[in-house]
This record gives sequence, structure tokens and C-alpha cells, in this order.
Amino acid sequence: MKKHFNILAIIILFLSLQSCVDTIPLPENDVDAKLRFESDISTKDGFAAKITTSAGFSDFTAIGFPKDLDVQVAWGTQDDAFQMIYSENCECYQNTLEKPVPGLLYKLEVKTIADEDVYEDITASMRLPISNNLDSIDAIRNVSLDNISSVDASLWLENGNNKSQYYHILPYRKETVIIEQGGERLEVYTGEKEYLELINHNNNNLYLEDLFHQPGFVVDYEGQDISENQLQLELLSAADIDYENEAFTKIFFEIRSVTESYFRYELYLSRKLESQLVGEVGEAIVYSNINDGLGYFGGYSTSQDSTLLK
Repeated sequence: MKKHFNILAIIILFLSLQSCVDTIPLPENDVDAKLRFESDISTKDGFAAKITTSAGFSDFTAIGFPKDLDVQVAWGTQDDAFQMIYSENCECYQNTLEKPVPGLLYKLEVKTIADEDVYEDITASMRLPISNNLDSIDAIRNVSLDNISSVDASLWLENGNNKSQYYHILPYRKETVIIEQGGERLEVYTGEKEYLELINHNNNNLYLEDLFHQPGFVVDYEGQDISENQLQLELLSAADIDYENEAFTKIFFEIRSVTESYFRYELYLSRKLESQLVGEVGEAIVYSNINDGLGYFGGYSTSQDSTLLK
């Protein structure tokens, strides 16, 4: 008990100094320390991955940012592999020259290149999903007397082969200004997004969960024919809308076709954060698809659509 207390005290001290040092060494006697890999790989932004170190005995406690790693991503034969380079700007490993190709199987390998192997090599694999568009959208706005808007929306996804079973859907509106031009009042989008909250849903045998730590919600179609499943949603605009100077006439949807690892890792993060904030941390919910390490290797392909509100 005393040994663990001493180790924890060291980690807390190191965390307090994290903002002013590049790399934080691990406790010498923490033999279970592992690399923690978190990817956010998409057809839009390319490859980027946060790689930190874990304290080992504590669930995903990141205490360092190692820079002496050989990070390779490959598809097909090993000759197709490319290297991800450490970037000071994002404190992550990234490759901006390569863009992920939907449908391909990608393999990850991370090795320590220092004189002494400090961490175990980690490996993982995932197949990047093919993007899926919305087949149709139907959305009706309901405005209360206090200018709070809710939206009743129905979504149908296109059907097709090799589509993902898992989706992250982000509904949003774009803020607008109303200007006078040629004697007419025109609505102009400013480009700023305001994500809509999911407050209710009624679906046919679909697993759907609102995310706690980021906008949108994730959907598991459980191997069903997605063309026969309608997402019936009730969405809420988080801010009051000034209808004298702004309109709310359109709703946008970002549809991410995601890997199973992305889906399950998002659930893990969302539930963990929610349990911590409400002060009720029960049995640990853990997900990782990294061999000999922690975290996840996954990604998504994105499509977007919009509709005028009725």
C-alpha cells in the first residue's frame, strides 16, 4: 500500500510539471508502463495520432509524450508502408502527405528506437469504412414562445455493399445574419456551427447513444438492412435564436461511417467522463484494440447533407 502511495505521489508531481517539460520519465519500478495510442484518422484530415505513456497500474493515466518512436502505417505489402512523424504543433504523430483510402485494411506498428527498449512494440489493424450518404431527410422545426427551437427529424441512410455498421452522426445548424440588399432582407450564413442536442429518439431495433464528451451520437445498425431503418430524432438548439436578426431555416448533418473500434472507444470515453462528472464511478469500462498497449486504432469516412426545415 505504501509502495503504491509513493508511486502515485511521484506521478502527481510529474503531472503538475507537464506543461514545462517535453518528456516525463516513468517511475523506475513501474514495470507495467505501456504506450497509449489514440488515432483520429479520416478521409478529410488524413493520419494523426496522439501517443502518450501510461502509468500502467492506473487506468489510462497518461504521463508522457515520447518522441523517439518509429511509427509505421502499412496496407497491402510492407512496401506500401509510410512513416508518421512527430509534430510539435499538435504534440502528435501525423502524416499530411498520405490520405486514407476507404475500404483498405491498414496496419499499425510502433517501435521504440532508443538504445534501450523502454516499451513493448504495439500493433493494430483496421479497415477504413466506405462513406455512406443520407438517402433522404425530413425535418420539422417546432418553436416555443421563448424562442427555443426543437427539430423533429427523420433520416434514411443509403444502402449498399461494404457499408459500415457503425455511424457517428453530428447534426448542426449554421449561424446566420439577416442583411438588407436591394430592398430585400436576405439570410447569409456566417459559417459558425452550432451543434444540436439529441433529446429523444424512437428507432426500430437500433442501438443509439448520445455522446457525452463531444457533439452528436453514435448508432449501431446491428447488421440490419440500413435502408429499412429510419432514424427518428428529436433535436434541440442549445441557444435561443433571435428571429429578428437571424433565421433558422436549414439543418445540416455530418455522417461519419466509423470503424467498430471508433464506435466502442467513443462509448468508453463518453461513459467514463459522465461517470466522473456525476461522481459515480462504478466498475471500469475499458476498450482497447491495441496489441501490447492501450487505446485504439480506427477512423472514419465523412459525408454531409442538409435540408430546409418545414
